[in-house]
Amino acid sequence: GKSYTLNMFSAWIFGIDIRNSILRWSYSQELVLGFSRAIQAIIKNPRFSDVFPLFKQYGDKPFEKEKESDWILKNSGSQKSHIARTRDGSSTGERANKALIFDDMTKGEEEATNTDIHNHIYTKWNTEWFNRRTDPSVTYIFVGTMWSPEDILNRTMSDIEATHEMKPSKIKGFEKY
Repeated sequence: GKSYTLNMFSAWIFGIDIRNSILRWSYSQELVLGFSRAIQAIIKNPRFSDVFPLFKQYGDKPFEKEKESDWILKNSGSQKSHIARTRDGSSTGERANKALIFDDMTKGEEEATNTDIHNHIYTKWNTEWFNRRTDPSVTYIFVGTMWSPEDILNRTMSDIEATHEMKPSKIKGFEKY
């Protein structure tokens, strides 16, 4: 459900403002390109243009460029609307103006205890990925399973807790967050 929700969120972001851009990472090309295709399918669906009437003019062809890894919405004025990369792929020179999404950065249980992989991902976050936003208002979104204290989810949460006051949620079951 996490990735599905992010796909719907991403489509919504483009419906709100066609000029928005998103950069999304995952551990595998198959996975991240699947997310990209799913978002494209949502945008092409006639129901999408019922909610976002601007898209009616495009019918089932709302893309100026429809490559799975880098696509552009028509009339967006963006170099790239949606950019899909693997954790080991290059994102040098890429930028997003709305969201940087990190979705399942490790390959489940088989990588859960691999300190080298966790260190590699966290180093890329601190040296390359953190700077892929066009300005400080761009949202960072991290999703996945927290497998290890060393994974990017736990380490970025620790970074935030070290510099920001965390307040418990008033929602039952989410008090820790």
